[in-house]
Amino acid sequence: MSLIAWVPAPFGQISRSEEMVHMPESARPRTLTARILVLAVLGTLAASFFAVVSPLATTAAHASSIGGSITRSEVMARARDWLDKNVQYSQSSYHQDPSHSKTYRQDCSGFVSMAWHLGSSRTTWTLPDVSTKISKSNLMAGDILDDPNNHTAMFEKWIDKSAGTFWVIEEANPTNDMLHYKWSLSGHTGYGAYRYNKIVNDHTAGHPNTYAPTTVCGAGYYYIGMHNLGYATIYLSWNGSTKKNCVVTLAHNAYGSKSMGAHLAVQNGTSGSDTGSYVSYAGPVRKYAPSACVKWGGSYQSSSWTSAWSHCG
Repeated sequence: MSLIAWVPAPFGQISRSEEMVHMPESARPRTLTARILVLAVLGTLAASFFAVVSPLATTAAHASSIGGSITRSEVMARARDWLDKNVQYSQSSYHQDPSHSKTYRQDCSGFVSMAWHLGSSRTTWTLPDVSTKISKSNLMAGDILDDPNNHTAMFEKWIDKSAGTFWVIEEANPTNDMLHYKWSLSGHTGYGAYRYNKIVNDHTAGHPNTYAPTTVCGAGYYYIGMHNLGYATIYLSWNGSTKKNCVVTLAHNAYGSKSMGAHLAVQNGTSGSDTGSYVSYAGPVRKYAPSACVKWGGSYQSSSWTSAWSHCG
């Protein structure tokens, strides 16, 4: 939401703009249960669920630079990161992006700015300055619905295109924070569809990899670093409860077994690796590292990379 779009209501009430933005169809219920369900799904269910049931499945992410071109899969991976963490809504606070390259304002337009990896946190009024208006029928993952006077949300996937229903990810309001929710075109006639000027489509050979790094690592993990190898991405994730890091190398597309690997070392501690011929991913490699630096990396065919000692403590 732009900085001028939302005016706080008296304590215990919901402002009119919140009602307009977050009850787009019939009085939509508050979504604590839905949010918990989404987080549980992301953390525990197998990849088949992501491919068939959950609308959160996208290909693995490339690694973009601030203000540079970015693939749709990376946009959605960045969006899922804030959804996984349920980043709290705020028009004055800022939160790290998943690569820790920049902080972004914790409202609806700041969330979109983060997902697009923009150079600054824009508003609902200025997001159209870096995007192009498109037909709503052409919406694809990573595009947005924007109403300058109200709110903006990221389009994720059609539910029923003929009926005009689809999933969005949004930094909703101070009551609900991050949401994954069903919208309809008929319920959002005041919104325009926009496509970021530097978004690019992913490589489409074979089948898109429907695994996510946090799904492979398991419940409680969220990714804190990534490195692009061209046709695969290495992810470093962290579990605050178990104090373990996890490394996974995800192929961007699954089209036959390829040589790939993942490795993780704890400074002055243990190390581990997983290398072989895989279709979708190598790993997970998990190591206990409560207060130590780690060195992580991986490989995909002839490409490989290893970090310096990092993410200490």
